[in-house]
Amino acid sequence: MALHLVILDRDNASSDVAGVHPIARLVNSARQAGIDEITLGTELDSNSLSRIQGSVPGSSHRQRIRKVSPDVSPGSLGRIGDGDHMVFIDTGVLVNGDFYSFLNRSLEGVDKPVRIRIPDYPNLFWAVPWSHSHLLKDVDLSAAADHFSRLYPNGQIPEATPPNDSYVDVSRSGQPRKAERWLVKQSIKASDGLVSRYLNRPISTRLTRMLIPYSIRPAQFTALLALGTLAMLAMLVTGNPVLLAAGCVAYHILSVLDGTDGELARVKFMSTDWGARLDTAVDMATNLLFVLGLHIGLYRIYGGDYAVVGELVVFGFGLYVLLLMLLIRFGPGGGSFDILARAIEFRIVGRPRLQRLVAGSMKLFKRDFYALLFAVLGVLGFARLIPWFLVIGIAGLLTAIVLNASYILRAQAEDILPEHILEHRIV
Repeated sequence: MALHLVILDRDNASSDVAGVHPIARLVNSARQAGIDEITLGTELDSNSLSRIQGSVPGSSHRQRIRKVSPDVSPGSLGRIGDGDHMVFIDTGVLVNGDFYSFLNRSLEGVDKPVRIRIPDYPNLFWAVPWSHSHLLKDVDLSAAADHFSRLYPNGQIPEATPPNDSYVDVSRSGQPRKAERWLVKQSIKASDGLVSRYLNRPISTRLTRMLIPYSIRPAQFTALLALGTLAMLAMLVTGNPVLLAAGCVAYHILSVLDGTDGELARVKFMSTDWGARLDTAVDMATNLLFVLGLHIGLYRIYGGDYAVVGELVVFGFGLYVLLLMLLIRFGPGGGSFDILARAIEFRIVGRPRLQRLVAGSMKLFKRDFYALLFAVLGVLGFARLIPWFLVIGIAGLLTAIVLNASYILRAQAEDILPEHILEHRIV
C-alpha cells in the first residue's frame, strides 16, 4: 500500500510558520516518509509555488508534485494503484513522519474510507482508497461523510486519531509559537547523549525559539561560536587558575550553544552541505584549541611535565581529526564526525549485550559529557587531571578509527550518515 498525499491550501494559505510556508513543511515531511505522489490544491501562482517547492531541503527527483485547484476532485489526480489511498490534509496542520507511520499501520488492509480526526481542529481529513474515490466526484470534502457513511452497515465511519506529538495545529491565532516549539522539538537529533538531552538541549532549544523570528542565519551563529572559542583560548593560556577554570566553563557553554545553529538550520530549512562542514570545522577547532590552551595554562601554573603530556595529547587529537577527515573525504562524505559512532552501531546490530555495553561507553566520548566533566573539574580546582582523561579518551578514539576504517570507506552515505545530514541531500 502506498499513500498519495493531497494537500489543500486553505484557511491560512499565506501564513508562514517559522519563516517557511506550510506547503513546504508538508511536502518535506512527506518526502521524509517516502511519499512520492503529491497533489497540491492551491490558488498560488506558478512562481510562488516554485519558490515554496525550492525551499524544501533535499528535494527528491522521485517526488511527483502536481498542482490543481483547491476544490480538487479525484478526476484531477490521475490514476493511482488500486490498493493505494489518497490522504487529504490541509495547510492548517503540520505533521511529521510519525503521522504517516500511524496511517500506514491504520490503513493496512482497509478498503473503505476512513476519517482522520485531529482533536479540536475544524476541518476533517480523509484517507480514501482509490477504489472508492468515485464517491467524491462533484462532492465537496466537507459533505463527503454523507456519501461515505453509506458504505458501512451502521452508517458510522471509522476514525483514526494520530498520536498527539505527530501533528500541530497552526490554523488559529496564538498557534505559531506552539508550532515553533513543536518544530524545534522535531529538530533534536536522535544521537544526543544524556547530558545533551537533559541539560544542553533544553537551553539551546529555548535560544533557538528566541532567534526564529529574526533573520540570523545558522552560519552567522556558528561564527559567533568561533569568536567564543577564541575568548575561551584567551582565558586558558593566561596561567591564572581562576581564568583557567573560567576557560573550562566556557568550553562547556560552547558545547551547550553548539546545538542552536543546527536547530535553526533544520527548523528554517537552511541546512546546507557547506553549513554542516563549517559547523564540524568549528567544533573540531574548539576541541583542539581547548586541548592546546588547557595545556599551555597548566604548564604555566604547574611546570614542565604538562608540556610533554600536552604535546602528546595535541598530537593524538590532531591525528584523530586528520584520520576522520580523510575517512569522510574518501568515504561517505557529508562533513559529519558522527560517522564513527554510526559505524560502530551498525557493526554490532543483532548483538544486544554488546550494543548495551558499547552504547554506554560511547556516551563517555560524546562532547556533551566530557565538556561538563571538564567544567566541573575546572571549577573544583582539579583541571590538572583533565589531560589524563584526554589521554585515555584519545587512545580509545584512535583505536576505534583503526578498527572501523575499512567499514567506513566501503559504506554508502544513506547507511552511515546521520539523518540531519541526509535530509538536505539530493536523493
